[in-house]
Amino acid sequence: MAAEQFGICTSGNKYFAALHVCPLYPDALTGITDKYYEDIIYDVNTDKAEAFDKFFPQKERIEGTPTQRRFEEVFAMQKDYKPIQKYFIDLCTHPLYEDFQDLYHTRFPIFEQRTPEQQMEAYQNQTYKLLAFKEENVFFGFISYW
Repeated sequence: MAAEQFGICTSGNKYFAALHVCPLYPDALTGITDKYYEDIIYDVNTDKAEAFDKFFPQKERIEGTPTQRRFEEVFAMQKDYKPIQKYFIDLCTHPLYEDFQDLYHTRFPIFEQRTPEQQMEAYQNQTYKLLAFKEENVFFGFISYW
């Protein structure tokens, strides 16, 4: 699974298409956001590598192979890590309440929707939570739970 799905990025705050994780049991990574740090073994000193290579017979340098091109494609797909903003909508006057309502009424079957009165009643219950999500200042979803 893509590490990005779990909020796991590189130490340089990048998401790479090739960075994957394998949860070892259900919900193993729930609530986890972290960074992947490569081992120091991968920190190659270019000068030392070139000096080491001088002990071997000279070979023609080959560039543009299919594998190299694919690596460049995958590397180009990296994107900066930008955390998802979370907001508790605690009142119908919250700035994101209208965005919530628009999504709620256009994406949920009418029989699953609360009436405005039922929504107000839900707010009276202290265990009810309505959590809205934005990424790069764009509202994209919500979760409501008791």
